[in-house]
Amino acid sequence: MVARWPNVPGAKSLRNRIVRGVNSDRIHSSPWHELHAIYQIKRGRDPVAALHERNQRFQEGILPASFRNADAIIGFDTSSWILAERSRALGKPLWLERTINHPAKWQEAQIALHLRYPRWQDAPAPRMPELVAAEETEHRLAHRILVGSGFVARTLESMGVDPRKIVVNPYGVAWEEFEIPAEVGAATVRKPGPIRFLFAGSIGARKGVPVLLEAWGKLGWRKDEAELWLVGHLPEHQRCLIPDHSNINLVGRVAKAEMAAIYRQCDCFVLPSFSEGFPLVLLESLAAGLPVITTPNTGAGDLQEHGAEDCVTLVEAGSVEALMEAMRAWKDHLPGQDVVRTACNRLRVRYSWDAYGDRWTKLLTSDL
Repeated sequence: MVARWPNVPGAKSLRNRIVRGVNSDRIHSSPWHELHAIYQIKRGRDPVAALHERNQRFQEGILPASFRNADAIIGFDTSSWILAERSRALGKPLWLERTINHPAKWQEAQIALHLRYPRWQDAPAPRMPELVAAEETEHRLAHRILVGSGFVARTLESMGVDPRKIVVNPYGVAWEEFEIPAEVGAATVRKPGPIRFLFAGSIGARKGVPVLLEAWGKLGWRKDEAELWLVGHLPEHQRCLIPDHSNINLVGRVAKAEMAAIYRQCDCFVLPSFSEGFPLVLLESLAAGLPVITTPNTGAGDLQEHGAEDCVTLVEAGSVEALMEAMRAWKDHLPGQDVVRTACNRLRVRYSWDAYGDRWTKLLTSDL
């Protein structure tokens, strides 16, 4: 239905859930749990409680035969505490994919953000005890915990998770989808003009947008000097928090397939985030030829260690002054396309989906 009628409300987000290239006999879906949770949230139920219940029902619905016939169980964080207990009872190893940093660390960051930017970040509610207990069970019973970056690994270790369990398996990118072709049409070539800084992601406090806007205001550049493009979802009630400056371009949501064209119209990618796992936009922007300014909290320190030190600059999360200094430096002396391309040639060996899958295969086969 989604493929045939793309204009149906919600079809754009549902298209991201279609698993392509996998035999349908291998896919078993339980959509009613998701639909029930969405219905409850729209009727005013606490989203955290609704999603936790959804995750519980999903796990409980997996047939016992699926466990008995498996050599290993692979689950995702906040959706695997029952899987972990059932796996342990059957003597099967559970491999836990942890997609973001330890939630207790993000809770701390939310409190600090609320005090500093109350209009951007609500005061966080205490974490639901059932959810905290579920995550502790996952970490305790998992055979291995796979994370996307060294930053996530360090947050887990700081909260007492056994470091011997943690394995860094970074994500990848389809490099060819974002690289600038040898010959491109005039419509996709960056035209001369002011330097364009690009942000892409959910426009909110976690991604560091209020820090970016504060830095941008203090830099005071004219429209003919520099532009800031903001790409991503912005809640309607926070739209008024974006300054009405002629050199801020609020692009809004952009389909994944259209992001390559956005990258090619800009010069430098900026992501001053407070909390991430390993955002794919970092790899996408580098593949498109854009140097990156970001924080260690995105896992980008790993990129520097593997060959991108000349085109990835790290600034302290929350530091307006450090962000301003980095943006000033690259406004005047931006790393050239050849520098970024050389870095990408080093990175693509490690940061590709083929490499990601090969590491998974090696890890599984070496332990089983």
